[in-house]
Amino acid sequence: MQGYTTGVDLCHLWSSLEENLMRPDYVREKFLSSIHMMAVSPVPLQKRLEYAYMTFHPIKEEDLPTDELKGFYRDLMEKLTKVKDQQEGYVPATTRQMTDEEAREAAELIFNIFYFNDQWIEDNQKK
Repeated sequence: MQGYTTGVDLCHLWSSLEENLMRPDYVREKFLSSIHMMAVSPVPLQKRLEYAYMTFHPIKEEDLPTDELKGFYRDLMEKLTKVKDQQEGYVPATTRQMTDEEAREAAELIFNIFYFNDQWIEDNQKK
């Protein structure tokens, strides 16, 4: 029976395909929530970034569908974790010390991840 795929193999393949296709939707959900929170919260942007991180932190680089998005994500995580403070936490310690310009750049990366991930979803739904 060489060359045939069993039902178990097909289930595994379908599960992997379905998981990979759902990741961009999960990324969209988490980053949209982060953007919404940053837009409506009255606290300074530095603190909003900390809250945004708490919203999107389940996302990992491998969840992103393109190299460009992975690059944005690496840049964002580098900006949010510069201060290595185990006690306070990397993100709170870093955002507390950010300038307004550094905070704006990090917020822009959050928007870019959302926007370009959403574009990828739209482009791939048309295919």
